[in-house]
Amino acid sequence: MAKERKRKRFNPFVYFTRSPGWVAWVFTVLVRLIVRTCRFEIKDPAGVLKMECWPVVCATWHNRIVFLGAFVPPPTRRASTVLVSKSRDGEYAAEFARKLGLSVARGSSSRGGVGGALGLQRAAEAGQTILMTVDGPRGPKYSVKPGAIQLAVRHGMPIVPFMFNAPHRWELKSWDNTQFPKPFSRVEVIVGDPLYIEDSEESTRETVREALLAITDDARA
Repeated sequence: MAKERKRKRFNPFVYFTRSPGWVAWVFTVLVRLIVRTCRFEIKDPAGVLKMECWPVVCATWHNRIVFLGAFVPPPTRRASTVLVSKSRDGEYAAEFARKLGLSVARGSSSRGGVGGALGLQRAAEAGQTILMTVDGPRGPKYSVKPGAIQLAVRHGMPIVPFMFNAPHRWELKSWDNTQFPKPFSRVEVIVGDPLYIEDSEESTRETVREALLAITDDARA
């Protein structure tokens, strides 16, 4: 007589970690708690936040993706769309973005690129601000992919460099060293001058990269 197959025991931890909704919910709660303890220092020398150039393409680095969702004011979040990869990790990022009030377009240069581009195009046509990590989802770190520039040229939207610098932070051992601010720390939010782009040549990508690097501070306290 064949032995009865052993029933697999229900493992709540495995079920929990494989559920993007639950993981994103817990992560969102933790991030919001940390954000409430942080001290913000906003630097907007050109007064971009008060200019009538919006909607815009907000550009930052992939390792600031947590800041991008958590530190953007709620009214701006509700009028913004973010591009998220169609990878498995992207499922968690997409749920996290939605729980913060952002609209999500799924796709990347490696997977679902056409769908992501169409989603961003529809969002831009609807007057949404576009939030993009210009070196994501696979890098190289602090490089600029052509997607944000092509979108800006096509829809006549300026690119606004946004940077979030946290001297007191944790960093993941990932390709981009994703950053998380520590509780009760200072976070510097820098808004760069709008870049009005006319073409998507390599020199233009280098201009955007230099503008972002000029306001990037990875020094630790």
